[in-house]
Amino acid sequence: MTDYRALAHGGPSRAAIASNVAGWIAAAACSLAAADSRVAAESPSGSGSPPVVAPLSVQLTVQATTPSAAAPAPGLTQPSEAAATPPARSEAEGSYFVEAGIGQTFGPSTFLLSATACKFVDSHLAIGPTLQLGIDDDETIFAPTFGVRRAFDLDSADLHKVEPYLEGGVGFAYLEDDRRGGDDDDLGFLLTFGLGANVQLQPNLALGTGVLVNLMPGEVLDERLFVSWRILQLQFAF
Repeated sequence: MTDYRALAHGGPSRAAIASNVAGWIAAAACSLAAADSRVAAESPSGSGSPPVVAPLSVQLTVQATTPSAAAPAPGLTQPSEAAATPPARSEAEGSYFVEAGIGQTFGPSTFLLSATACKFVDSHLAIGPTLQLGIDDDETIFAPTFGVRRAFDLDSADLHKVEPYLEGGVGFAYLEDDRRGGDDDDLGFLLTFGLGANVQLQPNLALGTGVLVNLMPGEVLDERLFVSWRILQLQFAF
């Protein structure tokens, strides 16, 4: 304690001052030792040094710029998962198609029935047989071929359901003409090429028209050429 009586009679005692200062130093040392012991007990590393706390503004900045590691919500895909490639026609609309048509042949002139069955080898290329049957009172045409058909896409948004195509094939043609005297039928080699277009009505159903030019290099009943117009044809893919 401070000696107030000494202060009142002319100044403090030197012994009293030294005693008070020593007491304060001892009390401060005890407080620091106790605080240091608590920090050392709470520190994970046991180093005894108090943890360094970043300023609040730095903490907020780090939290705002660090990507979240939370799992995606159910049903959501990760960015690394690429979207599935749209299927090609052979997968989306079928690997095969059959097509039936009616129309007219010219030179000789007959009523035409046609049938085609093809397999897609890629999204726009198909191969398979075609049969043309022309019927009239006096004339008959029987022309099976095996050929290839190449379809094309149109860039116009208004015509995206229209699919033009080119086709060609090889086979044989049998012609019969009852009006001829003597030999009234014949068989010969046949080359065909043509074009047409189909309009998609449903994913597996299309309606269209097409023309085939039939060449007979060796002449069949004195004919070298006849044209088939499939006025209406219906195509079903599966």
